[in-house]
Amino acid sequence: MDIYGESRAQAKIIVKSILRYLVVVIVFFVMMKWNLGNLISAFLGVLGLKVSAYVQPFAHKLIFHWKQRRAKK
Repeated sequence: MDIYGESRAQAKIIVKSILRYLVVVIVFFVMMKWNLGNLISAFLGVLGLKVSAYVQPFAHKLIFHWKQRRAKK
C-alpha cells in the first residue's frame, strides 16, 4: 500500500531539480538578453547558495557546541 507516495518520490525529486535548474537558466538568459544586472554576480550568488547549503550542517554543529560549552561555565 502506497499511502505517502513513496513509489513516485524519486521521480518528483528529479522533476523538481530539473525545474529548479531550468528556472536558473531562464533567469540568466533574461539577464543576458536584456542586460539586467551582472551575470557573473548572479552566478556567484547561486554558487554561494550552494556552498551555504553544504556548510550549514557543520556551522549548526559548531554553534550548538559553543552554546553547550558556554552553558557549562
